[in-house]
Amino acid sequence: MTTQLSKLMQSLQELHGRSFRPAWQPAVDIYRGEKEWLIKIDLAGVRKEDIEVIGNDHFLTIKGQRRDLQIQEGHQTYSMEISYNRFERNLELPVDVKDASMQIDYQDGMLFIRIQTEEKP
Repeated sequence: MTTQLSKLMQSLQELHGRSFRPAWQPAVDIYRGEKEWLIKIDLAGVRKEDIEVIGNDHFLTIKGQRRDLQIQEGHQTYSMEISYNRFERNLELPVDVKDASMQIDYQDGMLFIRIQTEEKP
């Protein structure tokens, strides 16, 4: 059965010309401070220009894409554990983020979002 499934997955990959993997969800840490919220998202290997942050009511959406930029023609996959494709993470917070002040910083593969609201955290 496993061999048949492997053959099916390989056929799908060849049919679409790319790896057949589900979207991934990056790991997130959320901190509650006295005057702000801090959200840290692990986005190793994601370019800053491939990240989008959207605040709407009590939801914060982080989405984008991690690309496999180092693949070279003629290479065959031996082992793959890193997800390369689109990602999306939806976070529900107990504060309204739509009109909140957000500061976004990206460094060393980590996205930092600081949210300051008039509501107490």
